[in-house]
Amino acid sequence: MRKIIALSAVLFFLTVTGVSFGAEVENLLGIWKPDAINYSGKIAIYLNNNGNSPLTISAVKLDGKDIGCLTTGEIISKPIEFRKKYLQIKNPEVLWYRVWPNPVPAKGICEVTIRLQDRPKGKSVNVAVVPAEGQTLNAEVPLVNPEFRINYVSFSDDLKTINVYLGKESGKNVRINSLEIDGKKADAVIYSPAFYRDVCYIKATFDQPLKDMSSHFLKINSENGGSNACVVTATPAEFILGALTNWNPQLCRSALNQYLTYIGGCLPTSRSEVYDYEKETQEKVIFINPEKVKSGHVVGREERKGVYYPHPRWRYFLGDEPDGRGNWPLTCREMTRATNFCRILDPTALVSVTMDHSGWPKNCYAFGGICDCIIVHTFAHGNPKVKDFILDHMHHARLAGRPFVYWYLTGVGPHYTGKLGFETQALQAWYSVGNGGKGFFYYPLHDLFHQQRLEWFKLAAVNFTLHLAGSLLAGGDVWPLPVKTMNDVDLYTIGSGDRAFILFAANKDYEADRKKGFSYAPIDDVLVDLTMPEWFKTKEVFSISAAGIEKLDWKSNKNRVSMNFSIGLVKMIILAADPKVREELSRRYEQEIKPRLEALAKEKEEYLAELQKKQGKK
Repeated sequence: MRKIIALSAVLFFLTVTGVSFGAEVENLLGIWKPDAINYSGKIAIYLNNNGNSPLTISAVKLDGKDIGCLTTGEIISKPIEFRKKYLQIKNPEVLWYRVWPNPVPAKGICEVTIRLQDRPKGKSVNVAVVPAEGQTLNAEVPLVNPEFRINYVSFSDDLKTINVYLGKESGKNVRINSLEIDGKKADAVIYSPAFYRDVCYIKATFDQPLKDMSSHFLKINSENGGSNACVVTATPAEFILGALTNWNPQLCRSALNQYLTYIGGCLPTSRSEVYDYEKETQEKVIFINPEKVKSGHVVGREERKGVYYPHPRWRYFLGDEPDGRGNWPLTCREMTRATNFCRILDPTALVSVTMDHSGWPKNCYAFGGICDCIIVHTFAHGNPKVKDFILDHMHHARLAGRPFVYWYLTGVGPHYTGKLGFETQALQAWYSVGNGGKGFFYYPLHDLFHQQRLEWFKLAAVNFTLHLAGSLLAGGDVWPLPVKTMNDVDLYTIGSGDRAFILFAANKDYEADRKKGFSYAPIDDVLVDLTMPEWFKTKEVFSISAAGIEKLDWKSNKNRVSMNFSIGLVKMIILAADPKVREELSRRYEQEIKPRLEALAKEKEEYLAELQKKQGKK
C-alpha cells in the first residue's frame, strides 16, 4: 500500500513572518520526527494550497542555508540535466530532502521533508520556504519528542473504510480524542483511546468510496493538545507474496500456483511477453525491474501499451542494497530523485528498495522514508540467533518506515540453507509476518525451483496460509497483547481492525543445522491465555492452514480468552469478533486454495514422473 511522503510526530503551528504565499495557502504545520534510535530524524512542513492554480516552491532553507535544488515536474523533460543539479550537496547537515508534490496542485497538500545527517543540538530549527513568486515564509520547528506516533494506515478494498494504528511514544497520560481528514473532523470510532498495550486503533467509514490513488491529509489529536499527522494515498491494503528470480515461464507458472504474484528479477526481452503471460494465466503479475541506483542512470521504464496498460500493480525497484555502496548522502539523494521520477512518470505505481546490513540499523532509518516499500533480510539460515536477527530487522523496519509498508526477504536454495528447507522458511515467514511484515519474499526462487524442487512443493503450506489470511494481515498491525503459555512456543499478535486478532504460534523446540538439517518435536497440548482489549468481544476461535479451517477449544472470562491446541512447527489462529470472518475465509479456501492445491498436486506428480524417467535413463 502506498503512503506518499508520510511522517509522524507531534505537530506544532508555526510562527510565520512576513507575507506568506498569499491567502490561498494556509494550515501550515511543522513536525520533528526523531528516530527510534539515538541517530537523527526528519523535519516536515505541511502546506495546503487552497487556491485554484498550482503553486511552485523554488527553494527551502534550513537555519538560513539552502538545502539544494528542488524536484519539480521538469525532471520528466530534462532528467539528466536536473539530476546533475539535484545531486549537488549544498548543505552538509541534510542527508536527503523532498518537496512533494511540486508544484503543489490546486486544492492540494504538499509536504516538505528534510532528513538530517545528525540530530540537531538546539531546541528548534528554522525552516524557510521560498515560493517562485511572493515572499518567504519562515517557521520555527520545536525539536520536541512526540506523545504518540502513527504506526500504520490501511484502507479497505472498497476504499470506504480507513484504519489508523497509533503507538504510544513519550507521553505518559495520552488520550486520543479526534481524527481529522483533509481538515475536517471525521466521524470515527476510537478504540482504546488511552492506549491498550501502547496501541490505539481508529476506524472511520465514508459515505462514498474514496478515489483510488487520491492523497489525503490525516491529523490525530490528543486531549493534551498534542497532534500527529501524515499524508496517505487511498489504495486497498495488500499483502504480497513474491520472489526475486530469473525469468522462466515454467517457474513463474509454478509460482502463480502458490500465489507468488510479485515476480522480480530479470525481465523477458519483450514486454509483450509479460502481458501475453498475464492473459494466459488470468493473473496480474507484478514484475519489478532491478535497475541499479548509480551514476548516470535514470530510473524508469519504457511505455507500456496495449490492453494491459496501465498495469494496476506495477512496482519500481530502485536497486538491491544501495546503502552498501558508500556515500550515503549522494545515494540517498539519487534514490529520492529516482523515486520522484517514477511517481511523476507513473503515479499509479509504487517504489521499493532492498536494504543491506551496512551500518545497520542506521541505514534503515536513513533510507527508510524515501520509498513506498522497504525490503529487509537477514540471510542467517542455520544460525542459532536467526530468530533474533529477524525480530531486530522487522522492529527497525517498522519504526523507520512508519507508516510505510515493509517486507521480509528470505534466502532460499542450497547456497543459503544447506540442508535446511521448508521448515526454516516457515519459521522465517511466521517471525516476520507475526511482527508486522506486509509481504514475504523468496530469493533466488530459481535455485529453489531447480535444485530443491520437493522443498518448493512443501512451501505451499506456508504460502497458502499467508494468502488465506492476506486481507486480515494487510489491514492490521502489530498489537502486542498480554499472552501467557507454559509451553515452549513463541507467540505474537496482530490486531486486524475491530473484526479479528491474529495469533502466531511458533514451536521453539527445534534444531537447525546447515549440514545435519532441521528437526523438531511436536507439542500435543499447548495452553494459551490472552487478555484482550475490553472493547473486543471474541465470538469464534479457529486455526487456518493449507489443510483448511479448524475450530479450536476455547473459553472466555470477561476480556480473557483461553485456548488449547496442538502444534507441529507453526500455527496461525484467528480470534474473531465478527462471525463473517470465518465465513469469508472458508469461502476463499473453497474457491481459491483448493483449486491451487489440485494444480500443485498435478505439477508435483508430473515432476516426480519426469525425475523417475531421468533416473531410469541413468
